[in-house]
Amino acid sequence: MFFFKTKKIVVDCFTTENALHEAFHPDLSVYYLPEWWKNFPKTFETKVKGIPIDRPTIRYCDGIRDLYKSGFVIPFWSDLIINSTENMYNYHFSHQDGVQKFEFIHTHNEKQYGKNFDKFFHLKIIVPWILKEKTGVKMHFMPPFWNYPDQMNQFFICTGTIKAKYPITPNVNFFIERKENTLRFNSGDPLIQIIPQSEKEIEIKSHLVDQNEYRRLTSVVDYNSSFLRHYDKITKKLVNKEKTKCPFGF
Repeated sequence: MFFFKTKKIVVDCFTTENALHEAFHPDLSVYYLPEWWKNFPKTFETKVKGIPIDRPTIRYCDGIRDLYKSGFVIPFWSDLIINSTENMYNYHFSHQDGVQKFEFIHTHNEKQYGKNFDKFFHLKIIVPWILKEKTGVKMHFMPPFWNYPDQMNQFFICTGTIKAKYPITPNVNFFIERKENTLRFNSGDPLIQIIPQSEKEIEIKSHLVDQNEYRRLTSVVDYNSSFLRHYDKITKKLVNKEKTKCPFGF
């Protein structure tokens, strides 16, 4: 009898910062189970006809346990504070107190998402990682909902599906309400959960590279070859190029 080992989904993660590579690298979701959930009692007692009966709590929820067995998490690499009012917002990352090597937060023009979100500010966190996964499996972005019970109604992370067959920067879009409020996130907290649409085992590899290699990884897909959908157009050409490779290796 022959046994064939199922190939893994390998996600390669590249950064230029040693602190991120060593301490704040992407890792499997299971390592980000919320502390409140792990410390919560598994049962509570109720009475039926005067008889004490143990009942299960959220600790027995298969949906939560299976969620954290799926995919991987990109954590915050820095503390972040966002202050907002009805008319504006400000933010500060703790790493901005040192050498400013990263871009921070961008926003899209309101015309790009219409009037449906008038009550919110749009923010895009620029993530200092590049992801690459050679098979092109679809990967779903998920908000780490259960990790923020105290702030769950104060910000909304946008979901979506990506492929990383060619290098991508997994920037995170979210909305905050136009009101007086303060949001706080700590380095090491989960920023986004990414779940490949596959039953295969996932392996996460972190790579420390220099600036030249980092730019090389993104130089093709970040090239603005057109005003609209430049990423889609370039990746389509790359896919077609792979399909038409000469069978003799030329």
